[in-house]
Amino acid sequence: MLFLQLLLLVILLSGGDNKNDFQEPVSFQLIQISSFYNHSLEENLGSGWLGELQTHGWVRNSDTTIFLWPWSKGNVSNEEWRDLEDLLHMFSIGFLQIFHNSASQRQLEYPFEVQLAGGCELHFGKASVGFLYGLLIKDRIS
Repeated sequence: MLFLQLLLLVILLSGGDNKNDFQEPVSFQLIQISSFYNHSLEENLGSGWLGELQTHGWVRNSDTTIFLWPWSKGNVSNEEWRDLEDLLHMFSIGFLQIFHNSASQRQLEYPFEVQLAGGCELHFGKASVGFLYGLLIKDRIS
């Protein structure tokens, strides 16, 4: 339901005058950027995006979602948001452990950065498409 509300907002903000408005897919994605400084120190940032508009933000250390727009929360209850935050927290812990473990196995040198993006695209009149991308960047952080 939240996704449909966000889609409606995108349509309204675009003006709706162009017949081709529905030709371009609408995407929602979550992005996590993790900077690994050494075997015990990392920094994690996350954000939610509706197309090119950032709608959510969070810092892993606080595990709290920041709603950047009054409508960003939609009609999701506080309990449902806590459940989602708990799920993202568990994913984040597992993700960090996997990269710390693989850093020594794959002989990755600290510091390095990992960027993940996952979400979906809604194509008008077609099935939605999910995606998950990952990128390892060495020597990006100092």
